[in-house]
Amino acid sequence: MISRNNAVASQTLHPGRYRVVLRVNGREVLTGWWDDPDVADAKCGSYIEEFKDQAGAAVRLTEADDSGREWELHSWPPSAVSRA
Repeated sequence: MISRNNAVASQTLHPGRYRVVLRVNGREVLTGWWDDPDVADAKCGSYIEEFKDQAGAAVRLTEADDSGREWELHSWPPSAVSRA
């Protein structure tokens, strides 16, 4: 499931365990949730490939537990860890 420009809804009601977020200049512009880690990882890679030349783009893959707590599995570019 992908939601464009709907960060609040995606953070309060998510249909999967793995989340990929695309930010441009610090603004969340695309987010998606998946139950399958392989699908989420593939989406993360495809977003990186698609937006790698866009200035200010950052992609982050996280996993969430049942309480909604998230932790990072991957981020791009590497300096995006503290921004995403």
